Amino acid sequence: MLNPGNIKALIDLLATQPKHEGELKKQLAQIIKQQPADFKSVVASSYAGGLPAPVSQVLEALRVEGFKEKFDNYFKLPNPSLLDGVILLNLLLDQTANDALTRAAFNALGKQIALTPDISFDIFHKAEVFQNFFFAEHAFSLETLSSDDKPLRLYDCLTTRRATSFMLGVIYTLLARALNINADLCQNNGRGVVRFSDSFSAEPVYIDIAARGQFVSEEDCHSYAMRRGAQFDPKTIIPMDNKQIIKRLMGNIIFVCARAQTKRDIADLLRGYIK
Repeated sequence: MLNPGNIKALIDLLATQPKHEGELKKQLAQIIKQQPADFKSVVASSYAGGLPAPVSQVLEALRVEGFKEKFDNYFKLPNPSLLDGVILLNLLLDQTANDALTRAAFNALGKQIALTPDISFDIFHKAEVFQNFFFAEHAFSLETLSSDDKPLRLYDCLTTRRATSFMLGVIYTLLARALNINADLCQNNGRGVVRFSDSFSAEPVYIDIAARGQFVSEEDCHSYAMRRGAQFDPKTIIPMDNKQIIKRLMGNIIFVCARAQTKRDIADLLRGYIK
């Protein structure tokens, strides 16, 4: 047990001795875990103007470490909630994020689309409603994977109307299911498509989010497969389960972290789930 003076001395040493940073960070992490109240007291009394960068890095590493148990529990479930998984990733990426606010933003969007006239028509009409809702009424923009992780954060996607095509496919799927539409996110030779189906239509509707919500027929899927040197078979368009969707989002996040050369703790954590 260290007294407050020794804890402050350790923090100051960490800020001034970069050669020993690795070992000092380990010591500080242990103190924060074992004496959280004492650490908070020292921070409040001596570092009101801001913590040294190495200390902030230790705190972020511990925050990320705390998500391991959450993800372990998530993947232990036989069929975990897709929304819960997406929100968990949102909270991991943004330490200022709020679970309740994220769910409220999602529910608000769902209430808006539920008010669309004739949303109860057949799946072809439903797909048209979704396309118009996202790309005409709400002007969602599709972003490529880059060094910015905001188009992969659910709350930011809902509030800024910016999302990667795969992330928007996830939102499409979540909102459709909330409206009791049979929707799946599927793989077509590397391209994600959303599939709407019901018991009345002879064929499902495939929706290409990357093409701003346009319908794609099985013939279109066949042409795409041929261009990729693959043979198309409708039976091979298999819906991704919720765990597979979350793992693909994890892969996207790892890519973005690598491009930005930041959030290495987050990338290291997520790699353990997609091996």
